[in-house]
Amino acid sequence: MAIDTEQCIDCYACRSACPFSAIRVWDGLAHVCNPAACLSCVATPCVPSCPTGAIHSP
Repeated sequence: MAIDTEQCIDCYACRSACPFSAIRVWDGLAHVCNPAACLSCVATPCVPSCPTGAIHSP
């Protein structure tokens, strides 16, 4: 998962959508803090949850 920190608006939508708690928000930006958990998610519910399109599958 890739997160464009310039587009992130610190809304926590991706964090709320992630069933594996792989995303954390700190310093006002979203970060994938657990890549192993993120890679195990096939549905990627965080991608459509982002209102600015800051998250995408590489």
